Amino acid sequence: MLNRNSQNDSMVAAAVNLLRTANRRAAAFESEALPHLNDLYRTALHMLQQSAKASDAVQETYLRAWKAFGKYQRGTTCKPWLFLILINVVRRERSRSSVRWQGQTTLPNGSDAPDHVVSAMSLVPVDFMEVLLLVDGQGFSYGEAAEILGLSTDVVAHRVVLGRNHLHSELEACYSTPVAVVQ
Repeated sequence: MLNRNSQNDSMVAAAVNLLRTANRRAAAFESEALPHLNDLYRTALHMLQQSAKASDAVQETYLRAWKAFGKYQRGTTCKPWLFLILINVVRRERSRSSVRWQGQTTLPNGSDAPDHVVSAMSLVPVDFMEVLLLVDGQGFSYGEAAEILGLSTDVVAHRVVLGRNHLHSELEACYSTPVAVVQ
């Protein structure tokens, strides 16, 4: 009888430790990952162009992040890690449904954009747009964007320049006078 009680006590202690660990993990995830929810959603919305698909992509991103959170190195920046997951989720969704940029009604920051800006952005190739969204839209450094996209920093820098030039050319075509571009 005494042996059985000690077994039960051991099982209860193990369950309590498991719950404490799960609570610490949930608290860490909440404090590190959830502050980036709006940035992830705006980027997903811009890339997928449909609110429901963007919401699904962000949910999938957080689900994958939660499952892999034990592998996440605490003390590093969580935002690039989450965007790496999001970019992969969006790429998979885009390849399945052949989503195109056209028809977008908001810029990454959520503000309304004039139709000619939206049209110009929709004509920027996807590879360049991804880089522009991360660097110009989310403020990632070239190195962070390179890590997220699995590219070298030089390739990111090159795509930023080409993407900005492409966007500049498209915007200039909308106006009768040249438009200044910020490099």
